[in-house]
Amino acid sequence: MSPVQVNGANFSTDAYVAASLDLNGDGYPDAVLSTNTISNANLPSGISFITGTANPAVYNTVTPAITGGSAGAWFARDIVVNDFNGDGRPDFYIADASEYTATGMMPWDGTEQYYYINNGTGGFVKTDTGVSALVHGAGGANSAVDGFDLALNTPWGSSTNYFHTVAATGETDNPLPAATSFFYSTTIDVNHDGKKDIIGFSAPDFTHKIYINDGTGHFTAGAVIPNFVNSNVVVESVAVADLNGDGWDDFVTVQIDRTVINSNYSSMRVYINDQSGSFTDATSTWIGTSFQNNAYKFFQVRAVDVNNDGKADLVFVHDVDPVAHTRKVEVLTNTGTAFATNNFTNLTGYIGETLIPMHNSAGNYLLVSQSGVMKTMVIK
Repeated sequence: MSPVQVNGANFSTDAYVAASLDLNGDGYPDAVLSTNTISNANLPSGISFITGTANPAVYNTVTPAITGGSAGAWFARDIVVNDFNGDGRPDFYIADASEYTATGMMPWDGTEQYYYINNGTGGFVKTDTGVSALVHGAGGANSAVDGFDLALNTPWGSSTNYFHTVAATGETDNPLPAATSFFYSTTIDVNHDGKKDIIGFSAPDFTHKIYINDGTGHFTAGAVIPNFVNSNVVVESVAVADLNGDGWDDFVTVQIDRTVINSNYSSMRVYINDQSGSFTDATSTWIGTSFQNNAYKFFQVRAVDVNNDGKADLVFVHDVDPVAHTRKVEVLTNTGTAFATNNFTNLTGYIGETLIPMHNSAGNYLLVSQSGVMKTMVIK
């Protein structure tokens, strides 16, 4: 896998979070990206859009019309692509994690959370979700099947409701039983019934908690997953995929050890669905000790089939030298029972913290930002 510069898409800063969708309905993968260029001027960070072509190395910068305002966030924590209004077109949501004030203090409660609904002509309608709290984790769902479209984790705020479920018509809170604040969260089908459940990560008691959806957006408390690293770990990113080919959702976490403030010690964990409502920590079997307690920070992890063998592989970004701000794109290929180091060419330098899995007729590839220049990592 060799890095190839993307022609036509130019950015002055690196992508922080991003998501893939078809913006213009031409069948080629496009992307929405947040640069998270933040100042103390109380201005939201920018959102950029690029459109793909038949050639994975050619992307174009575009500016879709946004009805109801502009696309942006004070601090974009995640971007979720989903068909929120059931019209068959991809919409997106930006998880706004914080409002920065003139004095630089954060976080502050009161940020606004918006859908961007696809109007079918290349533009979007900015729509308030009704949630006015900062969001640190988000996951998509299907209201016709799951009873909600979006699950938002709001770990800090003035209310005791730290979780929100939302439909395209507005906030539809069905509070989680015995809910607590979580550092991160995701939607995942835990029990293989076709409905999106929720896992909240890094609770105050240092566990991960499962909540099972009855299909109407109401949840019952499920299993509690012990934290297998230490009591100060917080999950930063999660990749959900069927790793072992049994048809059940598994997941991988990258997490930071917060024992020491500003510590860069990180770990990667692999959890395999035990098909009884919980997950088994299979880290030692799947990746061993290679990515445990490392002296560099992990960023987003993605599950994508990089070598077209039908298995979900792992791609992620981590620090090489935190002081010099150099990072490396790492790829672990899935054998069906473990992850193996690969012989692909890794991209190093100042790498944006996000990876964007793409697919077109040329196969699967990754879009990544290197020192402000968008590049693809294309399978040759």
